[in-house]
Amino acid sequence: MPYSIEDLIPQRAPIQMVDVLVRASEDEAVCQYTVKDGNFFIESDGRLSEVALIEHIAQSASAHAGWKARETGATEAPIGYIGEVKNFHLYQRPKVGDVLETVVSMGPE
Repeated sequence: MPYSIEDLIPQRAPIQMVDVLVRASEDEAVCQYTVKDGNFFIESDGRLSEVALIEHIAQSASAHAGWKARETGATEAPIGYIGEVKNFHLYQRPKVGDVLETVVSMGPE
């Protein structure tokens, strides 16, 4: 990918929840985030809160929107992007050092 994540999303540390856009196409993107100590969403047990995972998904969707905007000539990432999360189930909260990999896809408009 030719863009840094800072080129694609407006969030910055300590609430930035995407490190890299691994790949993207018109309809889908894959993003990764390594859980870091000091993240705003780390709870006292050293694991991310449930809301952090939803935020990671939202920022992944934002990274996809930012990529699409940059590919069409925009000079800044769009702000205020909202996505929909379907069928979310949490079985284990990630801990510091874990790597999240998320696939976001755009449904019909």
